[in-house]
Amino acid sequence: MEHQALTPRGRGILPGTVHNPLGAGAAAKKKLKAIRDLLAGDAPRFVKKLIKLTESKNEYIALAACRDALDRIYGKAHQAIALTDGAGAPLKLVLELSQAINSIQQDPIDVTASATAPANIDGSMLSIEQKDAAHDTARAEGE
Repeated sequence: MEHQALTPRGRGILPGTVHNPLGAGAAAKKKLKAIRDLLAGDAPRFVKKLIKLTESKNEYIALAACRDALDRIYGKAHQAIALTDGAGAPLKLVLELSQAINSIQQDPIDVTASATAPANIDGSMLSIEQKDAAHDTARAEGE
């Protein structure tokens, strides 16, 4: 008898089975496409209406219509983000992290060494000679 991997509900999953072949949200994507296809023929009418609304006597409607028209022409405006609090602390942290990442990329740490291996005070790994000397010292102190 062949064993199957089981889901938490106990249903079998066969290797290579695709449970959602159309991808995540496929049903929503189909509905959105259907709506776009349905309304595509009315696009010129919608644009004309939007242009008329920019001339509305109600300033809120005119503003909303202008904003919507400009967003569609040029895209939405980018949001400005403050990188400092005046003292420069957040920006300083970002710069320090960036420098640390760059130094690690330029001088990678030897991850093949034992996690419990002794290290120098700066965090670099000890050489074989230094490890042997530390081992001999520990053995001599233990005797």
